[in-house]
Amino acid sequence: MTDQKCVETMLRDLEKGNVSIEGEELIIGERGIRVQGMYVDRINGGPWQETPNIVPFEGLDYILNAALVPATSREAAWYLALHSGATAPADAWTSDSYPSTASEITSNVEGYTEGTRPAWAFEPIVSGEVSSYNTPAAYTIATAGSLVVTGAAVLSSSAKGSTSGILLSATNYATARTLSSGDNYQVGYRIKFIP
Repeated sequence: MTDQKCVETMLRDLEKGNVSIEGEELIIGERGIRVQGMYVDRINGGPWQETPNIVPFEGLDYILNAALVPATSREAAWYLALHSGATAPADAWTSDSYPSTASEITSNVEGYTEGTRPAWAFEPIVSGEVSSYNTPAAYTIATAGSLVVTGAAVLSSSAKGSTSGILLSATNYATARTLSSGDNYQVGYRIKFIP
């Protein structure tokens, strides 16, 4: 099968929803292209915790369009958002639905002091993988009591609560993180394609 036919087949598989999930991997079509993403986070320099993610259709569509469709505009940067909701991320989530559905944390006084979503400062792409594990986003927590963070997401808009742009990825932690005022909370993200 030519590369072009392979791409066309994958696009049709995505449009038809011909995808499956095995463990922590999304498998596209019968060729078995796997997309795997993982968040890491830690509090005050403690041990890293890993959490798998989903890449919703909006994110998958963006990746394919940016890579394969000539003259497709690309997003200038990516940002990491935090949320406090219990709703599990779903394939149909978009940047428009994320802030309300996930209960994005947007407050500077009961949230984090940074004025915008911190940048996803990823390292160079190598062997089908890109991550920010060595350059995680940092949040300075502000709260009168405690702040509960249930998950994170990668979006293309820097404004807290923004409904514009692209939702690339989202996750809910298996166990919510309970943070205190002044905590330094770090989040990194990795996505890779496995042939």
